[in-house]
Amino acid sequence: MRGEERRKREGKNGGREGKNRGRERGRTEEERGEERRKRGEEQRKRGEEQRKRGGKNRGREGKNRGRERGRTEEERGEERRKREGKNGGRERGGPEEERGRTEEERGRTEEERGEEQRKRGEEQRKRGGKNRGREGKNRGRTDRDELDNLLVDNRKVMLQSIADDLRARLPLHAMLPSETSAQHKMQQQARPTVHVDGFLYDDELVDALCEEGTMSRSYCLSCGSYKTAPLEFLSHSFSVSELQFLYQNVLPDLSGRTLVDVGSRLGAVLYGGYVYSSASQLVGLELSEEFVQLQNDVLQKYQLTDRVQVLHADVCTQDVLLQNADVLVMNNVFEYFMEPAEQVRAWRFIMLMFRKKGSLLVTVPGLQESLSAVQEVLLPGWVEELPVDSDVYLGRDADPDALRQIHLYRVIGEEQGPVSQNQK
Repeated sequence: MRGEERRKREGKNGGREGKNRGRERGRTEEERGEERRKRGEEQRKRGEEQRKRGGKNRGREGKNRGRERGRTEEERGEERRKREGKNGGRERGGPEEERGRTEEERGRTEEERGEEQRKRGEEQRKRGGKNRGREGKNRGRTDRDELDNLLVDNRKVMLQSIADDLRARLPLHAMLPSETSAQHKMQQQARPTVHVDGFLYDDELVDALCEEGTMSRSYCLSCGSYKTAPLEFLSHSFSVSELQFLYQNVLPDLSGRTLVDVGSRLGAVLYGGYVYSSASQLVGLELSEEFVQLQNDVLQKYQLTDRVQVLHADVCTQDVLLQNADVLVMNNVFEYFMEPAEQVRAWRFIMLMFRKKGSLLVTVPGLQESLSAVQEVLLPGWVEELPVDSDVYLGRDADPDALRQIHLYRVIGEEQGPVSQNQK
């Protein structure tokens, strides 16, 4: 019984051991199979990668072989073209050379055209600059012209009409045959001097006369040569612009006052005073009977006799008139028409008679210049000079230098009664 049990136990144990060994063997085989399978998979992947690499390498090798073949074919084709080009060039050398020359000539022509166009463009730019400069000047002139047009009124038109009438009755130099002394003195000036009356001839008219050869602004330094020098122009009358300046900028309101013009000549100061001032009386003193008649004709024609009169008289005979005058005007009055001794006498008479305190004296040139020319001394305490602002625009014809020559004085001496004949 015990032996049987041992055998059973041993048999069971042996069976268990066998199962266990079988299991272990099975597991070992399974593990080995799995390892083999994994190795196979890895080998398969490696083979796949090698196949891919081999395909790429074969592709690269194929491409390289293709490129090399293509290059070889291209080189061969290029060589064939060169050979054909040489042969064709030999055959077509003449015409091709001519074509090349033609192209070269065309190139030169184009270059020349380009240079000409560049020069034309440069000239156009220069002309454009000049034109712009001219346009700027023209605009400036246009602005001045517009301003001048505004300054032209009926008064100026009237004065210009009077000047037209006087020009028709006088020679070009506006000097009478009786004025030989004045003409001789002008000829004795350091520089050649001609008389051009400022009231009769403005700059625009002088330019027109110079262009037509009737008048000249210059003289020849040496006969037959082109060396010239400007002539000195002298006027014994105020221009229209200077008259406007005198009455509107120099003198105050003259309402109720008497103005006396010594040496009235053509009467410009009187006509200007009539249209530009409210003076109650304008009196002209003139030695020349011909000029007196000329002025009276103008006064009658233009109906100015209600406020203007002209006396054929020497200033040294007009003591009462000077004593009552409010304004005395003397424009280049003595220098060319009197001898030095006569000038001294006239100046002394005026300094003694024109004594009303506050009355005004207008002279061209200034007193010091006029008196020093005849070595006469200004009477102490007679007048004081007043400032004159000449910085005004009165039109293109206004001469700033001429405006600066106008001097204004005020009498400061005490009022005196009639002067005895001995004092005269």
